[in-house]
Amino acid sequence: RKFFDPERQANDAARNDAQVFNNILNDKVKEGVSNIRRNRYLTYSVTADTAEDAARQLSRIEVESSRILNSIGSKAHLMNGTQRLSVIHSLLNPYKPFLFDYQRDISAKRLQTTKDCIAPTQIDFRPDGHYNDCVKLDNGVYAQVLVMKKFGSELSDRALADMADLPIPMAITWYVQPMDKSKAINYVRTRSAWIDKEIIEEQRSAVNKGYDFSILPQELKYSKEETEDVLDHLQNKNQRLYVFTGLVYTYAESKEALDTQVLRIISTARQNSIELDTYDYRQRQGLNSILPLGHNHVEISRMFTTAQVSILVPFATQELDDAGGNFYGQNKHSRNLVVCNRKKLTSPMGFVCGKTGSGKGMFTKTEMTGTIFSNPTDEIYVIDRAGEYTAIAERYGGSTYHFGVGTGTHLNPFDTVSVEHMTRNEQIAFKVDAMLAQAGASAAEAGSNFSEVDQSLVQRCTELAFQKAAERGDNLPPTLQDFYDAANEQPEEQA
Repeated sequence: RKFFDPERQANDAARNDAQVFNNILNDKVKEGVSNIRRNRYLTYSVTADTAEDAARQLSRIEVESSRILNSIGSKAHLMNGTQRLSVIHSLLNPYKPFLFDYQRDISAKRLQTTKDCIAPTQIDFRPDGHYNDCVKLDNGVYAQVLVMKKFGSELSDRALADMADLPIPMAITWYVQPMDKSKAINYVRTRSAWIDKEIIEEQRSAVNKGYDFSILPQELKYSKEETEDVLDHLQNKNQRLYVFTGLVYTYAESKEALDTQVLRIISTARQNSIELDTYDYRQRQGLNSILPLGHNHVEISRMFTTAQVSILVPFATQELDDAGGNFYGQNKHSRNLVVCNRKKLTSPMGFVCGKTGSGKGMFTKTEMTGTIFSNPTDEIYVIDRAGEYTAIAERYGGSTYHFGVGTGTHLNPFDTVSVEHMTRNEQIAFKVDAMLAQAGASAAEAGSNFSEVDQSLVQRCTELAFQKAAERGDNLPPTLQDFYDAANEQPEEQA
């Protein structure tokens, strides 16, 4: 990743240092998962009598979904047709560029649909004549769909994030179909009744054999407790029951590479109590289900409560990664880089405070260096009484001015702010205001009154100073010497 462009820098030292910074930050990137780009898509579907009814329902869901996602800091937006086609194309045609335009490719003359534009030339569901657990797409790319078959009794909120963090091209899709609450409660009660029937049979068998009927098989006892817990969640904790189907899709340029990727995915899922398995002989149904179209063709599913579904929501950390920004550290949780562009903030101003030795100077130097590298045209002004930042200015082609007794360096108050973009009258008016402010501050410091006569004289002498500078014809702004000479020429004693 190129954080800073060495070719944009002003001198060799800046170019070399920008490359060094790129290397350092890329080493830090490897500690986290900043080099992985994830896209998250929410596809929702409804059943309606007419398209108009469906459109109204979908619109309401879209508004509510956007509101909920915004509440957790996720800026969601509605995808248009081209964006949806791009996602489907990326799954069916890995490594191929998406070159599509509605006006160019879909017309009455061409007689083709969007499906013609994104579908691969061929899909071999029995690649090489004997594989039944994968498919072969264009360019010899092998792809495979895995299905989530079993789940542990407890799931971690890192379950899905750990799989998505793998540096592997992957699409994780899960379907969640809500059940009507009354039907869900009846379903769980029916299951509970079946378990009670098995418990009674176990107890009857134990009595007949002379065993203690209160001792039940551990699996049966656990199933009874789990069923009661689910029923309590549905009736008393405002949760719902969902039919859940989970799929994982990955692809590689060879069958050997694909098998290696699949083993890594299965191993990572197993560490989080998720049992993934290959979907032999049914890759066609799996591939159609992976596409973000809202159609689930996979029959393997299980029941999840609201809490169990929410634990798999694919949001682990919120990252700050602005283009053209400066490096400010690493996220302690994910080890990702924190890159912020202060220009994008509503109020980009700030200050640095801390006790001696806490790193204030180092932070400021890093901020200056990052600004020089990312925005070489920006201007940085430093008032440095201790001479701490002189080396940075000299190394990166800046100008250093030493003010003090005997230094021979003077500051021209007529030339502290660039006003070349203004008209001449605007420049004079701007400088009159600046000189009035400076003279007023000096008078207040001396404890004297800055009268209206004084203000009038300052304004008149400022205008005369600009006139003297124009007469010289050197296109330079006036100096305090011009102002002083103009003041001496005035008839008023206050001048």
